[in-house]
Amino acid sequence: MHGVYSNRDLVGVSQLTVPSSIFFTSNVSSQASIPTVESIFHSVNILSAMNSSETDSTPIELDPFSIKHFASDLMCSKPVLDACVKSYFQAKFRKVTIPRIKRDRSENLWNSNWGQQLLHANFKVPGSWEWKRFRNRFRMPPDAFNSFVNECRVNRIFGEAKRDSRIAIEFKVMACLRILARDAVGDDIDEHLNIGNSTVNSFFKLFLANCVEKLYSKYVYVPQGSELDAVEAVYRKMGFPGCVGSMDCTHVFWDKCPNELRHKCFGKEKSPTLAFQVVVDHARRIHHVSDPFYGATNDITITYNDTYPMQLLKCLTHQDRTFQTYNRLGLITLWCGAYLLVDGGYPKCFSLVDPSLQDFTHSSMMWSEWLESLRKDVECCFGVLKQRFRFIKNANRFHDLHTISNAFKVCCFLHNILLKYDGYTDFDWEAENPNGIYLEEEVQQEVPLVEQTIEEEVEDADVEQEDLPIPATSQQVQSQPTVPPSLIENEDGEVEEQPNEFCQANYREIRGALTKHLQYAYTDGQLQWPKRFTKQQKKDLPLLNIVMSRVEASCRAVLLVAPSQLRRTRSGRSDYTLPIGNGLFSTITYKPGAHIVNFVGEVIRDANAINARAAAGRGGYVLGSSGATNVYLDCYSNAKRGLCLASMSNCPYRCRNAITGNHNPQANAKLSIKFRSGHDPVWSLKCTTNIAIGAEIIWSYGPDYQYP
Repeated sequence: MHGVYSNRDLVGVSQLTVPSSIFFTSNVSSQASIPTVESIFHSVNILSAMNSSETDSTPIELDPFSIKHFASDLMCSKPVLDACVKSYFQAKFRKVTIPRIKRDRSENLWNSNWGQQLLHANFKVPGSWEWKRFRNRFRMPPDAFNSFVNECRVNRIFGEAKRDSRIAIEFKVMACLRILARDAVGDDIDEHLNIGNSTVNSFFKLFLANCVEKLYSKYVYVPQGSELDAVEAVYRKMGFPGCVGSMDCTHVFWDKCPNELRHKCFGKEKSPTLAFQVVVDHARRIHHVSDPFYGATNDITITYNDTYPMQLLKCLTHQDRTFQTYNRLGLITLWCGAYLLVDGGYPKCFSLVDPSLQDFTHSSMMWSEWLESLRKDVECCFGVLKQRFRFIKNANRFHDLHTISNAFKVCCFLHNILLKYDGYTDFDWEAENPNGIYLEEEVQQEVPLVEQTIEEEVEDADVEQEDLPIPATSQQVQSQPTVPPSLIENEDGEVEEQPNEFCQANYREIRGALTKHLQYAYTDGQLQWPKRFTKQQKKDLPLLNIVMSRVEASCRAVLLVAPSQLRRTRSGRSDYTLPIGNGLFSTITYKPGAHIVNFVGEVIRDANAINARAAAGRGGYVLGSSGATNVYLDCYSNAKRGLCLASMSNCPYRCRNAITGNHNPQANAKLSIKFRSGHDPVWSLKCTTNIAIGAEIIWSYGPDYQYP
């Protein structure tokens, strides 16, 4: 047919099935956004042939003119244009989808490696290889693990259990413990149990949140009553009555810290961290864990925003408790309240006892060193906690702050569970000598604690002989208290003593009372040590020797050896121009009665050996004692090597001070000798008059002493 097409032809053309995708040119990358006339003409011929093949009718023949008119009408039709545009963009931006491979959920997890461990015959046999391997991998012994699983099942830690769930609660607990113990990720669990990463993360967060909500308060709490009495009794045996724990902060690295919080979390650790304040006792059992704080927050701010320390500071807890301290004479002072051991970065509050940094006396430094040694309980707890659970030791990869907080608290109560299981919360004490060595293996102590005791002047020398004080009897209690107690009348009208309360006004008095109590407790042999310490530990690493060595080192650090200011006369002359050598000078101020430094030498009990050394020219460095026969201290070798600073102090007799011009200047120190049963005497210098900074320390060797 040629010419103008008829209605029948148009109807036939309009009934053709025309996919819009074939209206476009083959060059899709070109700017052909609408179909061209040539493409429509070609498509109509193709469709005409396709439709004619499907029917028995004669193929429709259209001339080019008719096609052009039909194409023009077709291109101007809005439904056709919309279909073309839609088809074009669907073809251009179509995403390639890959069919998801579903996991095989018919697998029985009890046939996996972890399932075979739980079903092994030796799984519950303590000490077996399977028992040790399970605890190494999941940090909990099998019997404690089974108890914990039952507890999780009863408290519905993982929500409502599904009947058709193929993941038993044992495997969920194992997965969570593995993540906390080894800092594993969900993909690591997938390798063992064929559980998806998203599934592991979902029930791990659910485990943390529900454990903190339902189980945390059961294992981490501040003890009360008889349980707190047991905690305080441990510290009382170690010389700190009334103490209920040690407190410090630890940091957890936060690798996914938001950028807007980095300046708040970037502190001394040089990385973004979260800080947690923890209170532990001597058994390293955790009593309290604070909420997370940003790593740049200091300890004072954390304390003022934490619940338990603020209850102590506001006297809202432990106010019904009383304890007693001894002074140097053995008299008792009663106190009401409790306190914690902290470091120097905490507030100077009455309920937070920290080491003294202002007083450099021998007793104060010894007390501070002893306190720092006991305060290491909390530091050791942090080390054990992070070595046991690497999730809180390594950089944390969770974005959510609450997830990290929940994980830290879960690790803390799991730590308490393991402490109780291993029996470390129960102490077995033994009464023994305070230096940490068995009585049958007793060794000589060269640096004992200096005590204020009865003084006795010895003739021919300014020497002080000291003995141990007599312990107080029940009738002597509170006859001379450190702090004047308040008196109240009871119901019968009798006057009773009211214990001294912990308040800010008594802060310094409390510290002084604790210092004196430690001195008396050591002298009276009341300090004890846990029986579980081995003999080798006590022999090689006695705590008291270490503490006293640090104290003596602190005493030596404030002394200076320099040319002496004293001058003596030459033989046959009356002028004082001959130097006597070096002398001992002070860099701090000493008050009367203060300990200066100990003599260090060899204790000799043979008088003939002493006479032989004196004949050899070493008599000037030998110290004797009138309180004990044939007991001498030879300081010659240590003085020559600079180890005995006390031997550098000079005698003022028959000398003149070149600075002041005084003849026979007054001695400002004296020799103090202390005796203890079963130990050698200890020779030391004690201040008699005020010694200013830069003054030379001199003491009397005796009226008959002459310089060689």
